[in-house]
Amino acid sequence: MNKVLKKKKSQVSCDASAVTWNNPNDLSNTWTDILEDDQPEINEYLKYQRTIRELKDENSHLRDEMANLRKSLKLQSSEKNPYRREDDIIHIEQMYAAQISKCRQEYDEQIHKLQLYIKELEDWNENQQEDELRKTMEVQKEVDEVDKDLLSQELEQANNKLNCYSEKLKEYLNLQTNMDSLILQNKQLENNLQLERQNNKLNLEHINQYEEKIHQLQQDIIRLH
Repeated sequence: MNKVLKKKKSQVSCDASAVTWNNPNDLSNTWTDILEDDQPEINEYLKYQRTIRELKDENSHLRDEMANLRKSLKLQSSEKNPYRREDDIIHIEQMYAAQISKCRQEYDEQIHKLQLYIKELEDWNENQQEDELRKTMEVQKEVDEVDKDLLSQELEQANNKLNCYSEKLKEYLNLQTNMDSLILQNKQLENNLQLERQNNKLNLEHINQYEEKIHQLQQDIIRLH
């Protein structure tokens, strides 16, 4: 049993901190790897539990044998003459003294072995629970660190996107302002063009009038000559 426990302790002494997170994608396989690594310890623990049950069954069997032996002695003594009962009991106890003593000795030895075995298993189980707790805490610490790193990366990406959107919004607002300014300028140019056309039309009419006057004057001059 001590050899088994020593072997067991040497197996569970593996440091859970050896688990590294070189890649955050390994996180999804963490618990599967842990269960696979602990499968021999689980099988060993189940074997110990089965051995305890067998010893308890053997203990119950010895108790039943002792109880049946006592019942048999009492039955034999009660079926005989009451006046000889005490003598028969003494005689039977003397006759089976060696057997009873041997049974008691074997029973005590089995109980003592069982108590030692249970104590060793309890100690091993306590150490195993401490190791499991330590592993769980270390793994949880690693998970928390990975979560913090992922959260930090996500926040940084979100800030970068926000800054990018802010710059895009500024550019859009500037473009919108420039567009509005160009629209106003275009309207002003259209108005100016319309005025210029009107002015040109008036000027053209004036020119036509001048030309007609000139032509008329020329005709008058010709007639005078």
